[in-house]
Amino acid sequence: MSGSPRRLASALPWAVFTACVAAALYALRAAPAPYLLDSTELVATTMALAVSHPPGHPAYHLSHGWVLDVPFGTIALRLHLLSTLATALIAGLVPLAAAQLGWTRTAGARALAALVGVSLAFTNA
Repeated sequence: MSGSPRRLASALPWAVFTACVAAALYALRAAPAPYLLDSTELVATTMALAVSHPPGHPAYHLSHGWVLDVPFGTIALRLHLLSTLATALIAGLVPLAAAQLGWTRTAGARALAALVGVSLAFTNA
């Protein structure tokens, strides 16, 4: 195992920063209502706790089903904000994974790992 506890601890601030920036960027882009393509289908199938078209997204529907009961905004906005949280958590793991692999020995490498994590906020996931 190439990642030491000290190396992981030094990457933790970068991971938190990356997660916060990715969450802010993704939340600014969150649609308040269903939009074209799969968004409408995912909202409808989550409301019905069904599976969308093949291959389906059962983990998405089951993990997001509880959001239907939260009294805030539209159902689509709630689903998009929960997807924002999931994306931010994954983005924050990128600097930690890079540290675990030993790729963050310099400040520039840590910044690059954070930039790669933040880039996940620009995906349509």
